[in-house]
Amino acid sequence: MFKILQSSRRLALAMMLVASAAIVGCGESRQAQCEGIAEIVNATASQMQAASGSANSFSQGAQLAEQAANQLQSLQLGDEGLATLNQHLVKGYRDWSAVGQEMASIAGSDGSVVTSGNSPANDTIVRWQEVTTEFQSVQTATQNYCQGGPMPPEYSSPPGT
Repeated sequence: MFKILQSSRRLALAMMLVASAAIVGCGESRQAQCEGIAEIVNATASQMQAASGSANSFSQGAQLAEQAANQLQSLQLGDEGLATLNQHLVKGYRDWSAVGQEMASIAGSDGSVVTSGNSPANDTIVRWQEVTTEFQSVQTATQNYCQGGPMPPEYSSPPGT
């Protein structure tokens, strides 16, 4: 009796391994791919939060955004919709990095940006706000998609197409 149970367990284990291999062979699930993106986005947000308030927070944020863009771009995503949303996130981080560098160039020694009248700094601040709003929109769309929501039409094509 013991040998029969042992053989049945081995057969069941072998079948589970074959089933697992088949699932893994088909690629990661959308949820697993989403977790990979979320890990990068959340880590970057934490690092940016830690850097905020420092005299060089804009330049640090720009560097962190560029690193996040590179990490996201290196992900191999099998879900076509998620891959397209990821391209929008990469673009958002790159845009954020560029405008963050602009903000760093106009920030005072304490890291603050002061504007007056028609200062060129005003245009930079407006771009900063636009980039931030767009990034938040892409991030929300990605979260909704990862929770089983539909692909948002405004992000269904790669950026710039």
